[in-house]
Amino acid sequence: MERVARAHYNEATGWSPFPGYRTQQFRIRGPLPPGVDKELKAGVDLRAPAGTATIEASLLRFDRYLVVRGESSAIDLVWKRERASAQERALVLFLEQGSLEVASDQRRLRLEASQIAIVPPGAGPVVLHADEKIAGVIFSFTAAELAPLQTRWYHSDGGVVRQGVLALLDAVAKTTPVSDPQAATSLRSLLRAAAHSLLVESTHVANLRDTDTLALVRLIVENRFQVPGFSVDGIAREAGLTRRVLERRLQAGGASAAAILRERRVQNAEALMREQPGLPAREVALRSGFSSPVTLRRALASQRTSLES
Repeated sequence: MERVARAHYNEATGWSPFPGYRTQQFRIRGPLPPGVDKELKAGVDLRAPAGTATIEASLLRFDRYLVVRGESSAIDLVWKRERASAQERALVLFLEQGSLEVASDQRRLRLEASQIAIVPPGAGPVVLHADEKIAGVIFSFTAAELAPLQTRWYHSDGGVVRQGVLALLDAVAKTTPVSDPQAATSLRSLLRAAAHSLLVESTHVANLRDTDTLALVRLIVENRFQVPGFSVDGIAREAGLTRRVLERRLQAGGASAAAILRERRVQNAEALMREQPGLPAREVALRSGFSSPVTLRRALASQRTSLES
């Protein structure tokens, strides 16, 4: 990695463009060595509350994209964003294990397992704090690559877009560099498409947030109803509203977030049972976002009762 770093990295300007991609393995077991970022060259500080840490990470770099797949014991990671190039980058966090506090001078949030967060470009540092073991993927890209789409703060329970992008990034982080320029071009196109899909989804939510609460709820439900444990609290979080404000806005139009979520799950379950009559009830429940066949049966009965009344 050092040869690559000397050729493509400058302390003042950061990473310069290079035609292909580079990979790096990063491991720590024990005390954090001084000047960790001299090896990572990512403009970050690492701090271990316990004085020691266990970290394993695989990194893939283009000049405008960075993918990190890793796991760590309790840790504080500070992305300093000191250089202009860093201030133009967006950060996407996919958490798979543990919980993570994300904070900047703009916003603070707590990310739980199976959730995703997008941190837009900015000048202030971003602090990631974990007080337990965490695992997941970090995806960073230059926002100008996606213009005219805007990168906004986003906190979501995931869904189809998250699952698809995460699968791609997971494979990318484990890839082996090849000398074929076409392979690098194709991989860069995939990374751009991944970033584009994330921004499109977050933009749809942002565009509806202040104009049509009911349409926003239906959009969120459509993207999330199959996620196990997804609830009205998740809808409110993604809508950027408190649960009380969300319910008040919907009630003004005679709607309910819980009812919309239940109806969509029932609709999916009924379609599955009609199209695949031999499918086990547990599988129908799982694919429709219900926790068990019992909750599925209750929802079906409740839906029929409401239609008959």
